[in-house]
Amino acid sequence: MMCDIIKCRMAFVLGLCLLCSVSFAQNSEGPVVRDAYSLSWSKDIPLSVFAVGSFAFGQWRVSNMTGYHGGYDQNKLLPWDKPFAGTYSSKADLASNVLCGAAVLPLALSGYDWHRGALTGNDVGTQFVMLSQVLALESGLNLAIRSLALWPRPLVFYSQVDSSAITKDVAGSFYSGHSSAAFAIAVFSGVWYDRTHPGSPYSPYVWAGALSLATSIAVLRVAAGKHYPTDVVVGALTGSVIGWVVPKLHENAAKPGAPRALTNVALAPIPGGALVLWTF
Repeated sequence: MMCDIIKCRMAFVLGLCLLCSVSFAQNSEGPVVRDAYSLSWSKDIPLSVFAVGSFAFGQWRVSNMTGYHGGYDQNKLLPWDKPFAGTYSSKADLASNVLCGAAVLPLALSGYDWHRGALTGNDVGTQFVMLSQVLALESGLNLAIRSLALWPRPLVFYSQVDSSAITKDVAGSFYSGHSSAAFAIAVFSGVWYDRTHPGSPYSPYVWAGALSLATSIAVLRVAAGKHYPTDVVVGALTGSVIGWVVPKLHENAAKPGAPRALTNVALAPIPGGALVLWTF
């Protein structure tokens, strides 16, 4: 428990660093589009309910896993995954958890624009709702599939693995939740930035930085013995699709500054619980 608290604090510190480094790289002279995204009753109530339900179902499925009891034949692994059976590194595991503090990247970008008056509080609230939907959807889907326990994590084949790493979800390695979340956030950040900062010279840097960070997390998950290459590739693709689709569903075709149609409650999964936000 104490280790988890330390990881969360380190992630929070990283998030603050990202806020400072990214926000001051914003293009203060370029146009910033307000009301680029909008919420609606007909769209967001079903989507939010489905996202939260998926997240809850996934958590329930994983909580009922019985763990790994041995006996899995490594020869059943895909050919390119076999060399990674028995991989383990607690330092790589910690590093990947710390880097997950990058989840604040989209909020850091919009928070700075809100601070300098380029975006409204409604814009930031809408972004938070969308990001919450992205994370709840990708997490729920990931947990539900991992609970099927298609194959165990690479670290179970390492003879000297730290006992604290053997949790009951080690039976389900496919697919990587960290990679899914990282790429969902990366793509979401790039899509959101492009639409709210059209023509910004900083757009390539936002995309490159976000995708590089997501790739680093995926590589670290393999190095940590938490996942095989197949797990992180599928996670990256799944997260990228969700991170692209959700903001696309919210693109506002109405005139910027048009009245907003929805008061919404969002649930965002965070380490050790969930965060609720009410926007209006």
